[in-house]
Amino acid sequence: GGGLDELAPRIEEHLSNFNNPHNVTVEQIGAANKAENGSWTPTLVGYQGGQAILNSSTGIYSRIGDLVAVSFYISWKSVGTLQSYVCISNLPYKAKDTGQALSFAVPYRHLVQTNKDTMLFVTVNGNHKDWMIRQVNGKSFVNCDSSYFIDGTLIAGSFTYIAED
Repeated sequence: GGGLDELAPRIEEHLSNFNNPHNVTVEQIGAANKAENGSWTPTLVGYQGGQAILNSSTGIYSRIGDLVAVSFYISWKSVGTLQSYVCISNLPYKAKDTGQALSFAVPYRHLVQTNKDTMLFVTVNGNHKDWMIRQVNGKSFVNCDSSYFIDGTLIAGSFTYIAED
């Protein structure tokens, strides 16, 4: 296949044959479905500022239209200047404020310092840029601060969100 350019005449024909009240064009369809893939470097920052020192961190992402899927692997070294709760930051795109809570599981963890054998998850912060790391605690949750991490703690996962324009 030749992609959207090859399909454009057929799409135009279909658009003209159907009720198209929003006057959608082939260019708009192409822009909405533009795919982008890349790498990003996750950081761990504090809810009240500062940044942790990491042994390593890697991430990849794919964006199609406004939908962004990210995967990350982070190895903690030390607290550095991090203050308060730990947040994943430096994502490739800022999350859109949808008015809904955005929470996603962090399925892999190693050496997380907690006496609870429950799932970690991330929730988008009010700035729609940082993602707070939290732990399930019964029917509620607790925010993870630097005491949850030691040299060699690993977290990894993937999640999908809607990006701001």
